[in-house]
Amino acid sequence: MIEAGVKISAVYPGSRTSEIGVRLAEIANESGIYFEFSTNEKVTTELTASAAIAGAPATVFMKSVGLNVAADSFV
Repeated sequence: MIEAGVKISAVYPGSRTSEIGVRLAEIANESGIYFEFSTNEKVTTELTASAAIAGAPATVFMKSVGLNVAADSFV
């Protein structure tokens, strides 16, 4: 992610992907990445999609089941 130039990343805590978020939170400031533990998968998707639309490379991490919640953003 750092090599790819990601500027914004978000994860929903409580999922198995939280370990990625914990490590990313540790290195975010020194890497110039805005990182957020979001309220739910929908919020993570909205944050990172907005950033991507604005031109900032962004990533989001969630379980596949969380995509059901995130899909509300697509409606």
